[in-house]
Amino acid sequence: MRGALRAATLGRAAARSMRGDALPWTPLRYPPAMEALPEPVREKAIEIANALLEEGMDEGRAIRIAIAKAKEWAARRSLGLD
Repeated sequence: MRGALRAATLGRAAARSMRGDALPWTPLRYPPAMEALPEPVREKAIEIANALLEEGMDEGRAIRIAIAKAKEWAARRSLGLD
């Protein structure tokens, strides 16, 4: 079963590559939901969201989880969220 899941995930990644958005988010191009985040937190959220997409997660869910986890990451490192 894991092989099938991996193949499906690779299939989605390959499809994204063909459309020109293999990793859809970069520090210069990111979802509007990340716009208000401080730069270091946004960059971490982008990293997390891209990793979740590579695992086959739905884009909307990946964004929400990535933002929450990036905020937790920032709080542990005492990076201001103001």
